Amino acid sequence: MSKLPMFQDHYKPVRFRPAPVLGTFLLSVVMYVILHMLIRTGRYGSLTDTIAHTAAFIAASFPFLFLMAVQLRKSKRIHDQLSEEKRFTATILENMDELVCVCDEKGNLVYMNKDELGQCSTLVNPPMSPEHWVVRYDVRLPGDMSRPAPLEETPLIRALNGLPVSNMELWALGHLFQASSRPIIGVDGKLYGAVAVLSNITKRVEAENRLKQSERHLRDVFEAISCGIIVLNDAGNIIHVNEAACLITGMSRDTVRGLPFNSGSWNFIREDNSPLPREAYPSFITLSTGKPSDAVIGFVSKETDDIRWLLVHSNPLFSDGDESKLHSVIVTFVNITERKKTMELLQKLEKLRVVGQLAAGVAHEIRNPLTTIRGFLQLNRGRFDNKGTVELMLSELDRINMIISEFLVLAKPQATRLQLKDLRETMQQVIAFLESEALLTHANFELHTEPDLPPVQCDENQIKQLFLNVLKNAQESMPDGGTIRIEMSRRRQDGVGIRITDQGCGIPEDRMSRLGEPFYTTKDSGTGLGLMVSFKIVENHGGSLRIASNRDCGTIVDIELPAVLSPP
Repeated sequence: MSKLPMFQDHYKPVRFRPAPVLGTFLLSVVMYVILHMLIRTGRYGSLTDTIAHTAAFIAASFPFLFLMAVQLRKSKRIHDQLSEEKRFTATILENMDELVCVCDEKGNLVYMNKDELGQCSTLVNPPMSPEHWVVRYDVRLPGDMSRPAPLEETPLIRALNGLPVSNMELWALGHLFQASSRPIIGVDGKLYGAVAVLSNITKRVEAENRLKQSERHLRDVFEAISCGIIVLNDAGNIIHVNEAACLITGMSRDTVRGLPFNSGSWNFIREDNSPLPREAYPSFITLSTGKPSDAVIGFVSKETDDIRWLLVHSNPLFSDGDESKLHSVIVTFVNITERKKTMELLQKLEKLRVVGQLAAGVAHEIRNPLTTIRGFLQLNRGRFDNKGTVELMLSELDRINMIISEFLVLAKPQATRLQLKDLRETMQQVIAFLESEALLTHANFELHTEPDLPPVQCDENQIKQLFLNVLKNAQESMPDGGTIRIEMSRRRQDGVGIRITDQGCGIPEDRMSRLGEPFYTTKDSGTGLGLMVSFKIVENHGGSLRIASNRDCGTIVDIELPAVLSPP
């Protein structure tokens, strides 16, 4: 028999029946009269004596009867209150969203407020043994869904064993529950059973899983975007950064996260290479005004001093759409370094085109009178007393003729002059031409070539002019002598790469951006057309020319030419 009587009557109200009590009292009076008459042993006395004795008995018993009536009335009121409390408790249990289970001290299930996880409270009669209810309700633990849960691991039995649980997850009838259990201890300190409250969290967990899946999807998208993304909180500190942002800035995720984006930890410059003040950061403008901002800025790496040009957009995010409550700022940026270099190259090519048009229209007109003047000087050289003056005039005329020739190179080369040539032989011929002059400046050439270089389709005269311009620049940058190293190797599949490295004075950084402009030179004497002509020659052959240099550290010129020139 269960020690939990409150779960044995299914909360039926107690009914008070006074008839048995009154019947007992009347029977006592009759017995008193009979006994009193028998005790008189033959002297029955008068009826008056009997009535008097009876009245005396009743009068003597009245206080007892009155107190009994009061106690019975009080008991009835207590029973009524208890019944009302039971009905109230039952109503609460029946309308709870949680499942309430009660077992006795042996673990037998005696009550559930929802039968079979339905809508009706029920008294389990007869009580269901632990082995039975574990199987009937298919109780399983998330860690092992292949079999019913061990009894000692269920919330009710754990509570009976003095190990109550809180927020324990388990499965029952295909639903996921979060359970808490406690033992039922009587006022006498004895264990009467246990109670478990289970909340059905199946839908909540499914919603959480959908939310997590959505978050994972958004994070995958966030990481897959090719542009850099940095998210700042309202204090300007970085809270999120994607992989592209780390690759563009060259900084690790751990280094960037938590770093104030508007602090001096970043080195930004303007397009004119002047420092970018903190107040001009797009993110700072957005944080200050709540308005979008964008700019082209240069990011200077502290490790390598490389400059990466970034197109930056900064946009605000507001809480609940209220523009007075700035929540965070999203900064997106793309690396436009190559695009910027391409634009600069296009500008240079446009200058080349203009100069080429000028050369095509003017060069021939200038050369004709120069030829006449030079011929006149040569014919009348003997008539002049000052031979040095004549030689100087002839030298300057030759210099003017050389400049005109360089102008003409800027014009589009004739396709009929393209031939397959071995660039090693071409380079050796140029070196042989310069060696006599190099002896005077104590400069020497080192040529290193791979044995299997492919031939290149080119205009040999223009390629000679290209090599001659670059090698003469290298030689003139070393007035005290030095080594000019020339490396020729296979590049771009069937292409050829030429790297020319000198030990000269180098080129200041502020002048690097202007290399290739017409009439711009870093030498004391020169036209500024040699390098421009070199760029034009490489362009006509579908190749590339890059220059790297620092003051007093020498210069490296990288030339790449395709083996077969693509048709225009």
